[in-house]
Amino acid sequence: MTFSSADPETLGFDPERLARVGAAIDRDIEQGRYDGAAIAVGRHGSLALSSFHGYADRGSERRLGEGDVFVTFSSGKQFTVAAVLMYVERGLLQLHQPVATVIPEFAANGKSRITLHELLTHTSGIPPYPPPLPGEDAATLAPTVAAICTQIPETPAGENVKYSVLTAHALMAEMVRRVDGGARSFGAIMSEEIFTPLGMHDTALGVPEALQGRVCPVVVRDRTPGLLDPDLVEGLGNTLGPASEIPAGGYVTTLHDFARFAEALRAGGIIDGTRILPAYLGLGFFLRGKGTHPTPFGSLATPRTFGGIGAGSTAFFIDPVRDLFYAFLSTGLLEESRSMERHQRLADLVHASIVE
Repeated sequence: MTFSSADPETLGFDPERLARVGAAIDRDIEQGRYDGAAIAVGRHGSLALSSFHGYADRGSERRLGEGDVFVTFSSGKQFTVAAVLMYVERGLLQLHQPVATVIPEFAANGKSRITLHELLTHTSGIPPYPPPLPGEDAATLAPTVAAICTQIPETPAGENVKYSVLTAHALMAEMVRRVDGGARSFGAIMSEEIFTPLGMHDTALGVPEALQGRVCPVVVRDRTPGLLDPDLVEGLGNTLGPASEIPAGGYVTTLHDFARFAEALRAGGIIDGTRILPAYLGLGFFLRGKGTHPTPFGSLATPRTFGGIGAGSTAFFIDPVRDLFYAFLSTGLLEESRSMERHQRLADLVHASIVE
């Protein structure tokens, strides 16, 4: 998959208005709100904006650049979802299939009827976190799945929406791995089925040795009490290694690769001949929806806009009506509600720059 740069005006942007996006990011960094950011915006298959601001590591004054690698946090969930939906289209998984038909041990403690669809829509009723695991087991798929299989549901499946921080995507990754034949690790499946076909050569599940020197350190700049524990977030970023497999958020990527993923979704999700199911169904993606409410995709986005968001840092979205994609990665993480406000503000600047 390829896409090229084009003059913003030819893509329907007002260049002066689009330039306000970078200016707003620079002001945020100068005020110490966060440390750095990389942003890409495109329409109609061409790139209108790609820019880097501030620091990869403020502590060492290392400036952010094109080769820097970021931890995705929960924006990586959509990488996992892309693989799941690909395997649904191949007939190897079915949306309303009980998880236990693929992972029999998951049926323990009243979980035999929970379906793949309920994992995708955060309605499975299982706890959002797996039980505590020792050392490297916490970042390894097999022991994580084994621990999740012992859990008791918190609520009946299908009755409530409760955001799954780690558990649902670990289970979905294991379902993909098993129906794939079990010979490949989930990390290898992601590399061979998603990242390589899309030309995402600097994206991986875990941190391979080849990328380790380029990963931006995970630092929580805004330590205001909020949804996520700053020490937990920093700990996740600092423990990722070559063998790590955390399908809910343990991926790393560059702006170039993140933009390629967003562009693939904008273009219809063609990956090696396989089309990802329409994301507006809400299967594993966040939606803009209707009404006035906080949204990382911007108040000015059209209702069918969809995408992903990661802990105090990352976001991407596709507005299918405007034929627009947006990808954003940052360093110096914010408290979650303040990050949401930032994403909404920057996204609205992008939407407001479209003049055609």
